[in-house]
Amino acid sequence: MALDESLIGKVAELPRKQWEYAVVSSVTLSTRAAILGGVPPATAYALSDTMLQKLSKCTDLSGIIQLSGEVRLTFASCVRDFRDQRCSYSIIEEAKTYMRTNLNKDITKVAAARIVSCDRRSYISVNSQTSHSHTALC
Repeated sequence: MALDESLIGKVAELPRKQWEYAVVSSVTLSTRAAILGGVPPATAYALSDTMLQKLSKCTDLSGIIQLSGEVRLTFASCVRDFRDQRCSYSIIEEAKTYMRTNLNKDITKVAAARIVSCDRRSYISVNSQTSHSHTALC
């Protein structure tokens, strides 16, 4: 999906330069959005550097236009991946906190699933290798 040229202010006479500047702006804005979306700044900046290096290697207008779409998709995917990671981590931490505060009680799969808002109990498994009942996320 290409950028709508009518939405971009004219910053250069040559179409190639116009698109190059548009991609640089897109990389900049995508980097900021990725950081706001939960991507660690170092990761977002490294991805930004990679995209700008790819841009510097583009030899024609079609390559720059293709890269403009790649920039948006790559940054969006990065945000999605980090959000998925964070969600999994958050669920695990909630479960661990629940278990620590309830060690003196019988911890069941159902109770643990309810606490971490997990609809599918298949994500919760019981580890009976210790003297206490433990629940852990698979």
